[in-house]
Amino acid sequence: MSPAPVACEARARLLRVYEFAVFDYNRALTLLDRHSGISFKREYEELQASAEKARQLAEQARTALATHTIEHEC
Repeated sequence: MSPAPVACEARARLLRVYEFAVFDYNRALTLLDRHSGISFKREYEELQASAEKARQLAEQARTALATHTIEHEC
């Protein structure tokens, strides 16, 4: 029987970063949805930009996690 794999601290950290980024993105989308049709155009555009930035950060975090997982086989 082989020993249990050692937990990779870097992967665990990257996973937490990704989870928080996805949470922030979901929150930004919820806020955007709540203000749809009731906000001034400028405010809504700012919310859209914020949601897009959150999406980009989540994508970067996902890529970092995937890259680490492939490179370190963990």
